[in-house]
Amino acid sequence: RATDATVAIKVIRPSSLIEADAMRRFVEEARIVASVSHPAIVRMIDVGISGDGLLYQAQEIVHGHTLEQRM
Repeated sequence: RATDATVAIKVIRPSSLIEADAMRRFVEEARIVASVSHPAIVRMIDVGISGDGLLYQAQEIVHGHTLEQRM
């Protein structure tokens, strides 16, 4: 999807070290998170595999303190 939104991108590069099941779980996790709406959960915007084979998740940007800063 092409938008002007600023997002955080989480990427997994496919390799022989990443088994097919791990890649499937990565995509399934994103689809499940995308179906949930809650203030404590980062909104999942998109998930997929790029043309060059990178698995990605596009998530909303959350501004604020890190967990380390809060502790």
